[in-house]
Amino acid sequence: MQFKRINVVTPDNIYLADVVIKGNKISKIKKISNKPAASAKYMMPGFIDSHTHGGYGWDFNSLARNDLKKAKDYLNNLGSEGVTTVIGTTVTCSIKDLYAISKNWKKFNALDKEGLVKGWYIEGPFISKEKKGAHDETLICQINTKVLDTIKRENKFIKILAVAPEIKNNLELIKKVSKDYVVAIGHSACSADLALESLVNGASRIVHLYNQTSKFDHRNPGIVNMAFLDTPMNCELVSDGFHVNKLVLKNTYDIIKPDRIIIITDSLSCKGLPKGDYMLGTLNIHKFDDIARLKDDNTIAGSVKPYIEHLHTFLEATHCSLCELTKMSSYNAAKNLKLDNKLGIIKENYLADFVIVDSKLNLYETYKNGKLIYKK
Repeated sequence: MQFKRINVVTPDNIYLADVVIKGNKISKIKKISNKPAASAKYMMPGFIDSHTHGGYGWDFNSLARNDLKKAKDYLNNLGSEGVTTVIGTTVTCSIKDLYAISKNWKKFNALDKEGLVKGWYIEGPFISKEKKGAHDETLICQINTKVLDTIKRENKFIKILAVAPEIKNNLELIKKVSKDYVVAIGHSACSADLALESLVNGASRIVHLYNQTSKFDHRNPGIVNMAFLDTPMNCELVSDGFHVNKLVLKNTYDIIKPDRIIIITDSLSCKGLPKGDYMLGTLNIHKFDDIARLKDDNTIAGSVKPYIEHLHTFLEATHCSLCELTKMSSYNAAKNLKLDNKLGIIKENYLADFVIVDSKLNLYETYKNGKLIYKK
C-alpha cells in the first residue's frame, strides 16, 4: 500500500512525501519536499488514549463480572475517533474485583485481534477520599502491594497506577511499585513538595490535571503549582471543554508547553450512547448531551466525547500546530509508556498506526497495523 504525495506530520515538522506500507509497518518514506503541499492531506500518528474507561455500552470494570457482551462494539468504534492505541482504565472497585479483572483480561485480549488495548490503568482504589470525584469512597484504601504483585505476575502488559501520595505509606511505596507500574499522582490533595518527592520516587504523570487535584494556591501550593514547574512530569488533560475551561486549556498550553501534555478522554461506557442513566463502577451517573454527572451530588464524571472532538476543542482553544498536536495526542504518551520505539511517530520500521486528516483536523481514515479500520 502506498500513499502518494501525503503531508507527513512529525513532532518537529511537516513535509511532503510518498509513504509505503508493508504488512503492519511503515516500510519506506520518500521525501518529496521539506514543505507541506496545500492540496495534500495529512498523515499523523494514530491517537493514543491512555486514560479511557470505555464507551459504546462497555467499560473495563465490566471485566470484574466477566462481561464481554459489548466489548467488540467498543473496539470497533475506536477507529472512528482516530484512536489506534488505548490503555483501558478502571475506576475504584473492591480488591476482589481487581483480582477478577486481572484474571479476565486475557479473555478480552482474545477479542482484541488488532491489539488496540496495550494495558491497564488502575485509577483506584489507592487514592484520596478528599479528592475522590466519581469514585466510591467506601472502597478507597492505601496501596496494597500484595494485589499489585499478583497483577504483575498475571499480566505482562503496560500498567499505570494512580496514587495519592499523602495517604499513609504511599509515598514510600511509589519507589517500589514504579519498577513495574507507570505511577500517576492524582485524586490527591497533596502539597507541591510532596508531588515533587513523588517525581523523585518514580512517578511520571499527573492524573487529569486540575480535576480532583490540589489546586494552584499562592500560600499552600499544590499539584497544579508543581505541574507548572519545568520538570519531566507529564500532565494528562481532559480537553472536552467541560472538565477544563477553554481559557485554562490555553493557559496550560502556554505554561506547561506541548512536550509534557498528554490529551486523554477519561471516557465512560455511555460515550456514543443516548442521554440517560448509566453506571460508573458502583455509582449511578446521568449522561446529558455532552457531559455525565453523578446522580447523587451532580459531580462531573468522566467524558462522553470521542477523542477527535477533544483534539478539536484543544485546537480551537490554543491554535496549536499539527506538530504540537502530534506530541500531545500520540508521541508524549508513547514516550511515557516506553512505546516510542514503535509508536507515536511516522517513521520507517514503526508500526503503521496512523490517521489521514485535513489541515483542519477533519478525520478521513484510520489505520491500525496497516489495516484500514475507519473510513469517513
